[in-house]
Amino acid sequence: LFFLWRYFVRTKSPGRNRLYFNRLYTVITATDFLICITLVPVIESAFSSRDSVLFNISEFCEVWSVVWRVLPDMAVFLVGMMSFSRLYILVFPHCMLRPLLGFLLPGYTCSYASL
Repeated sequence: LFFLWRYFVRTKSPGRNRLYFNRLYTVITATDFLICITLVPVIESAFSSRDSVLFNISEFCEVWSVVWRVLPDMAVFLVGMMSFSRLYILVFPHCMLRPLLGFLLPGYTCSYASL
C-alpha cells in the first residue's frame, strides 16, 4: 500500500487536476487493499475445514460483516466518482477539480480565470 501511495504521489501528470485524481486513485487503492485484507479470515476459514478461529468470536463476526458490506459499496462509489469526474472534465474542460476534506469528499470548482 505504501508503494502504491508513493507511486501516485511521485507521478506527475501534465493535467491541472492531477492532485484530485492522485487522491482519488489513492483512496481507490486503499479500499481495494482493505478488501483484500478482509478476505484473510475467509481464507483462514476455508483452510481450517470451516472451523475458523476468528469467526468463532462474535464481536469479530459483527465487525467483519459490517466492513464486508461497506467496502465493496465504497469501491463501486469511488469508481463511479472517478467516471463522473472524467465526464465532468470532458463537458467543462476549463473547470478545476479540487478535493475537499482531504481524501473524503471530492469537490468541484470552476475556475474560468485561465480562459
